Amino acid sequence: MERYLEAAQQIVDAAIVTSPLNKSFAPKELSAAVLPVYVTGDYTVTVTIANAQSGPSAATLKIDGIAAHRFCFSASAARQETVVRLSRGVHTLSLQKGSTRLELTGLKVEENRTEPGPERRAIHQRLLGLPPGQTPPEPKKAVRNCSPAL
Repeated sequence: MERYLEAAQQIVDAAIVTSPLNKSFAPKELSAAVLPVYVTGDYTVTVTIANAQSGPSAATLKIDGIAAHRFCFSASAARQETVVRLSRGVHTLSLQKGSTRLELTGLKVEENRTEPGPERRAIHQRLLGLPPGQTPPEPKKAVRNCSPAL
């Protein structure tokens, strides 16, 4: 049964065009930021700090409790970014400070995705009756109307 559900999900992922993920987290959320990922792919993670003048500092990005990248900050680099590969599902991102003087001010995650081609956009339009990126005025009614076509 799980194989069928996974296959159905892959078909939906190939046919439906969604907007790229672009999520920012406030400083209070940086100890455990929950990030739902709908498409497996590469994501750019950007970390910013406030007090870069206090000398070199480091922070470690953990994804689901596993260290994924170590950021090194200095007076000239108060903003660092890295690219990570995330699988579909819900992930927990956290930043572990290397020193107490480091003040983390933000975490931003952006999906690195190319624009869908005309064929994929046409499939999306044929299935949903709407161009990609457009929200139906009554989503529940649109799903009911779309279900027989699936």
